[in-house]
Amino acid sequence: MSERSAAASLIEDRPDLTEDLRTLLEVDAAAETWTFDDTEVDSGTFGELVERDVVEKEGDGYRLADPDAVRQALGDDGVTDDRPRVGRPTFSTVDLDSRRVGALVAALSAVVLARVISYPSVFRDGTVVLSGNDPYAYRYWVERTLLNVSGPLDIGPVLTGVGPTETGEPLFVAVTTLVASLFGGTPAAAGWTLAWYPVVTAVATAAVLYALVVALTDDRRVALAAVVLLAVTPGHAMRTSLGFADHHAFDYVPLAVTAYGLVAVDGTDGLRDRRAWLGAGVVAAGLAGQILGWSAGPLLVVPVVGYVAVRAVQDVRAGDSPARRGLPVVAGVGAAAVVVAGAHAALGWHDSVVAVTPALLLAAVVGVLAVAELVGRADAPPWAVVPASGVAGIAGLAAVAVAAPAVWTRATGRFGDLFASRGIAETRSLLDGGSVGWLLLFGFVLVLAAPWLAWATRRATRSDAAWAVPVAYGWWFLLLAAVQVRFAGQLAVFAAAFAGLGFVHLASVVDLGAPPAPLDPDRTGPRSLSIPTGRRAAQVLALFVLVAGLGVVQVPVKTSQVTTDGDAYRAAAWTADDAAERGLASPDSYVFSRWGDNRMYNYVVSGQSRSYGFARANFGPFASAANASGWYPRLRDRVGYVVVEGSGFESGTVGARLAGSFGGRTADAPGLAHYRVRYRGPDGRVVASVVPGARLVGTAAPNRTQTLATNVTVDGRTVRYERRVRANATGAFAVTVPYPGRYTLGNTTVAVDERAVRNGGTVGADIGARASESAVEPV
Repeated sequence: MSERSAAASLIEDRPDLTEDLRTLLEVDAAAETWTFDDTEVDSGTFGELVERDVVEKEGDGYRLADPDAVRQALGDDGVTDDRPRVGRPTFSTVDLDSRRVGALVAALSAVVLARVISYPSVFRDGTVVLSGNDPYAYRYWVERTLLNVSGPLDIGPVLTGVGPTETGEPLFVAVTTLVASLFGGTPAAAGWTLAWYPVVTAVATAAVLYALVVALTDDRRVALAAVVLLAVTPGHAMRTSLGFADHHAFDYVPLAVTAYGLVAVDGTDGLRDRRAWLGAGVVAAGLAGQILGWSAGPLLVVPVVGYVAVRAVQDVRAGDSPARRGLPVVAGVGAAAVVVAGAHAALGWHDSVVAVTPALLLAAVVGVLAVAELVGRADAPPWAVVPASGVAGIAGLAAVAVAAPAVWTRATGRFGDLFASRGIAETRSLLDGGSVGWLLLFGFVLVLAAPWLAWATRRATRSDAAWAVPVAYGWWFLLLAAVQVRFAGQLAVFAAAFAGLGFVHLASVVDLGAPPAPLDPDRTGPRSLSIPTGRRAAQVLALFVLVAGLGVVQVPVKTSQVTTDGDAYRAAAWTADDAAERGLASPDSYVFSRWGDNRMYNYVVSGQSRSYGFARANFGPFASAANASGWYPRLRDRVGYVVVEGSGFESGTVGARLAGSFGGRTADAPGLAHYRVRYRGPDGRVVASVVPGARLVGTAAPNRTQTLATNVTVDGRTVRYERRVRANATGAFAVTVPYPGRYTLGNTTVAVDERAVRNGGTVGADIGARASESAVEPV
């Protein structure tokens, strides 16, 4: 019996081995010889293939006795199969099976539910209270841009407005502004748009993740598990929670789209079919969105080069042309470079360093493919592609440094910022706090994902380069998150993909289902989706709770850490009412506070939440100062209110005195003259107006110290405000007080009115001008 008839006879007798033979064709095409471990075929099936002369021994390895015979037996007639490998997307069909659609909708609903738990904190008293600090900067820019938009079709200001051109997130600001304009273009519409956008992007990211995992595994159970595990990953849920309108949630969608596009083009052969062009378009859209969405977007595209390198090594090993196979990626990256350069030139989006990134990425991709082509033609070992590409990359970077030193300096400076600690939570490492830190952000998802990331790494480098896409992204974002935890959200997307594979495998180990499709040697097609019921459903749920329970608990905890505290919002609302009543506008109504809340305070009070730079640079030194005498001249023309939280300040500091004694003298520090506490919240947080104060002058025994005091009542709490004053050698003294009221000084009572406090008037003018000018005034 010939080898050809042996393969045909085997298919006739064992049609269930069809997919195993297709897998062996791929392995056989990738190497001259291979081992049993390379095949992912079970030992019994492999023994039968050898026994029936379909596979033969070759030295220390094996090979197909006649690959053409196997192709003919599979119905391929000895020609190259243009169909994508198992699991690769075709862009040609929409699966409307009710069971599958229902399961996906349920999984996406879990994503939504995990992100709307902040609803009571975001929608208060008919207003939208965004979470965090930076979202108020985007709210400022969106509302400011909307002022120049005349209607939903007036997109010119949206594209060229001050927000998109001056922020580091131009596409994000433009898209949210456009959506807000479609819903009326009012500040309320802007608030609702920014509040809900993270939830929408979370669902979109999860949907693309589902498609990506189906494409890689051909197993919808794995994809559904990935979506649900992403739903309960605390680090991702927090950054995509309702109201947390930072740019990160916006970045996740093009990131997932890019990864899906790369997987799609991996199953094609050059640009000879429609799928390759569609995949290239998806890659272009994803990359352009990543770069235009964030000024640090260049960091998000690095894994593309890693995937291209792995794909090129595989192509060299199989004797294919890396350049031809890589054309779809080149086309996608090239199109992204054109889009980004056009947005930079026509709209002013981003600076030249960011705008040139896709062009540099294109050069890197082309460089890797060119090196791989040369390695293949020189019959060098396939692994030589990696070191040779590295040398070429270093040479390219050196050329950039020499040809454009200014660009190089700015780019390396920004990269250096990645490792700079600025006292901001998101700049800390994922590893800060040991295992506790990352466990609270990922639960056990990262633990479950880790071994499958390793498994996929091995598979990507040995047989199936499409797995190099999530592998490259997974390792890269694990590295970045180890430097700055802000990248934990990006890591979560790919960790969920591997964790989904791990969850289904774990379920199969405890006999709750079949193994995942990539690990099941007995499958003959796509893994069917069945919804467990009864006892099995309870067992699957118990397994999920075991794996994801910590994440489920941590999602509301982490989300609450970014929502605006109720006491902080009440303090902001009171300040806004007071400023409106007094007719104060920016900058007279500027709120000086801890920088982490500063944009929120100033947005609520005046709408001016563009920057927190002044507060970040000055509030800490001010609140922790022991001597406040030098601060009033710096604040009086710039600050209207000071907000001090009720605790966290050392005794004797300005912050401690304002929160504890309303600025009055304490046992270890003198009183304050220009800060009038006018609001006190349930948590002890106080809001003080910055006032000139009333200058109280008088006479007393020379060189004698007197106590000046009055009772101050704020929101039900009465505090004795005291100052110590000492007369000079002639008996004159002067002291500035921030509160109106009746003050006692020895046996004398002095009335200070509101006008004197607000306008810096003088009280007790019984002393001549000469004596007043020479009077001693304490801090």
